[in-house]
Amino acid sequence: MELLQEVFQVPQVGLKLWPLGAARLEPGLELPLSAEQMDRVDQMQQPLCGSPAQKPGVQWLADRGQNARSVALLALRRGIEPQAFGLLVLGSADADRFHAQMGTAFLQRLAELVSAALTPALSAIWAKEGLATVSSQAAQAAAVRQAANP
Repeated sequence: MELLQEVFQVPQVGLKLWPLGAARLEPGLELPLSAEQMDRVDQMQQPLCGSPAQKPGVQWLADRGQNARSVALLALRRGIEPQAFGLLVLGSADADRFHAQMGTAFLQRLAELVSAALTPALSAIWAKEGLATVSSQAAQAAAVRQAANP
């Protein structure tokens, strides 16, 4: 994370990961976000930028995000999976650094690269926990949807 801060000159970076699929529902499992917040991250089709107010994950930043005046939230996914396995939060004291009207292509690519870098290490964990089939299930569901709507 220090490398992200240095290379991209982002003063604050937060990152949390969580399980995929049914493992999210495991009793007693402490997750970094509420189920509602994880659903919100799952629904993100592109990075979410703007004020830190009411955005999940801001509390992971240094000083719990109190000095962040703008943030970018990047959902981390394995390929085209609908469920996110994590959230990368970038924060800045500059209120104009990340704003709702900015282009997000670069941030989207960054999310893809971070996801790809983390996936090999996480794949072993997912396989051990019986989550390795999530990708194939997602691919099968996509194929069924495509076949139903030619």
